[in-house]
Amino acid sequence: VHGVENKTYQPLNQDNDVGQYLVLNLGCLDKNMDQMFNLVTDLMSGPQFKDVNNLSKQLRIQSSEIANSLVEDSLSYAVSYASSGLSKVRFFNEKLANSRLICSYAVEQLKTSNPKPLLDELAYQIEKAWNQIINKNLLSICVYSSEDYLDRIQARIDYMISTFRTERDRFLKEVVQQQNLEESFKKQYHKIFFALPMKINYVVESFEVPGYLHEDTPKLQVLCHLMERITLQNEIVDKNGAVSAGCAFINDGVLSMFSYRDPHTLQTYTKFELAAQHIMKGMFNDQEVKDAKISVFQRLDKPVVSYEQGLHQFLTGLSDDNVELYRRRLLDVTKEDLVEVCGKYIIDKMKEGESSQVIFGSQEENLEGLAARGWKIERPVEDISVQEDQYEQNKDYEPKIKL
Repeated sequence: VHGVENKTYQPLNQDNDVGQYLVLNLGCLDKNMDQMFNLVTDLMSGPQFKDVNNLSKQLRIQSSEIANSLVEDSLSYAVSYASSGLSKVRFFNEKLANSRLICSYAVEQLKTSNPKPLLDELAYQIEKAWNQIINKNLLSICVYSSEDYLDRIQARIDYMISTFRTERDRFLKEVVQQQNLEESFKKQYHKIFFALPMKINYVVESFEVPGYLHEDTPKLQVLCHLMERITLQNEIVDKNGAVSAGCAFINDGVLSMFSYRDPHTLQTYTKFELAAQHIMKGMFNDQEVKDAKISVFQRLDKPVVSYEQGLHQFLTGLSDDNVELYRRRLLDVTKEDLVEVCGKYIIDKMKEGESSQVIFGSQEENLEGLAARGWKIERPVEDISVQEDQYEQNKDYEPKIKL
């Protein structure tokens, strides 16, 4: 099992819709195919959710892992939270909400002398959700394999489905339309500081931008690489002492500028604006545009591990024609295009206050001063002890943002 994730994607041809999936990602050697399908069939046919002792143990383990990861993965949390008010997809994938839910169950369990009713209710809700998910009308399967084994794989899938029909009485039932969760998304611009026991800060500013199919999206991707290379690194890392800085953009409707392990907080936002103004004034040359394009293509052409081959296309409806058009548009990006989209999607939004600003930072900062400036101050999780930052500065470290 390479992973089990609850993920939300936006189908490329549906601007106002999102698809929510529980993705079970599996892979095996050819010789182990039968064993893998046997294990998957057993797992999906009869998982044991009613073992409250195991459930209690998992809550303790996961809440402890979350508490320890809040400092280590602060940048990922900050980008995720800043993006969540700008995009439906990011709203449903927001990391901190899921972490807070798990921690709240763990805290309630510790506060009561008899946690069994709480655990029984949690087990019931998990099993109820599982029964709704394992349904013929909701199940989709994507296979990446040599053609030599496709017939054998198809036979094993057919057998697995027949087992579900026999052992799960809800498998063939019509799906009952649940509450439209998309209605819970309301666009909002955050301005919030999350206080943690550490000496440094992770500063993020996010902007709403078009999705993958829009003609401006390739221009924005080149813009991100350009700002990162010619301004953000120089102003935030070299001059202000942060370990790293950059621009995060994965074509799903949100662009985020960030600093990593930054000794500053609000001052960094002036550096973000400076980076955008640098582009608006045309203070870059054609060679730098070419270098930014090369960086984009290197990232696009990065090898995909075998067990994720075709997965993104499968979940979003991305076609080869879409990819080819995107690449052609990337090649056609000009200096004038970059000035235009920078003004339209960053500078104008900064002027109108249409961006989200989120900091995961030191609890030793002047929090009262931030509150006086209109910042909301919170702790990421309540009643959970967060491990202090033990990180040693490493200037060669490249931050990885997990969304």
